[in-house]
Amino acid sequence: MNRQALSSQLPTEFLGGDVLLTVRQVMAITGLSRSSIYSFMAAGAFPLSATVGGRSVRWSLLEVRCWMAERFALRDKSGRARGAMR
Repeated sequence: MNRQALSSQLPTEFLGGDVLLTVRQVMAITGLSRSSIYSFMAAGAFPLSATVGGRSVRWSLLEVRCWMAERFALRDKSGRARGAMR
C-alpha cells in the first residue's frame, strides 16, 4: 500500500483533528503562490512548515485556517466589510 493510500485511511483524530498539507494544498487553500508562502514565513507572517523527512515539508491545516481567520479579522477590524466596494 502506498503512503498516500495509507494516509487517506487514517482518521483525523490520529493527528488530533489536524491534517498535514503539502505546499500545493496550501497554495490551493490560500490562493498564495509558493514564493509568497515562503516570503511570508520568512517574515514571520505565515505558519511555519514542519519537516517530515528528507526535503518533505508539511503545514498544519489548523494553523493555516487560523492564519486565514486572522486575516479576515484584521480586514473586518479595519472597516472593510465583505463585498464592499473600494
